[in-house]
Amino acid sequence: MSKKGVIMKTKLFRINTICFLQTALNMLLIMIAILSFGCSKSPTTCDSDDTVKAVISTAGETYKEQLSALVGVQPGMELSEDEWRSMRAGMNFSLESIIEQSVNKETGGRQCSADLIINSTGGKEIIPIKYTTELQNSGDLRVTVSGL
Repeated sequence: MSKKGVIMKTKLFRINTICFLQTALNMLLIMIAILSFGCSKSPTTCDSDDTVKAVISTAGETYKEQLSALVGVQPGMELSEDEWRSMRAGMNFSLESIIEQSVNKETGGRQCSADLIINSTGGKEIIPIKYTTELQNSGDLRVTVSGL
């Protein structure tokens, strides 16, 4: 084989190696982008299951505190879980008419409004509420409810 043939094969080998390395690098970057997108926490919405559960939990706790005050439990004392369970028996909390009022583009936090529905043996109570929902850096959901 001539010297010219060896040089051409060497150039082809280098070009193929460079193309392979560029393709491998591109694939690696694409995989990293997919993995980081797939693992990142998505912003929560006003009507997501986690948000609705957190709002209802907050409403239940607030209702429990207000009920404790009404039945004369001393300040700093709480209803026992059994007392609360028996008082809450037959009560069902739900959210309806959920509306997203605004979104904070920086934090992904949302201002929301909804009707808190409390169904009980005594009837149905509708309470208009407002709440904010935000995913913390730790991944925890933070919900603040007003209007209870």
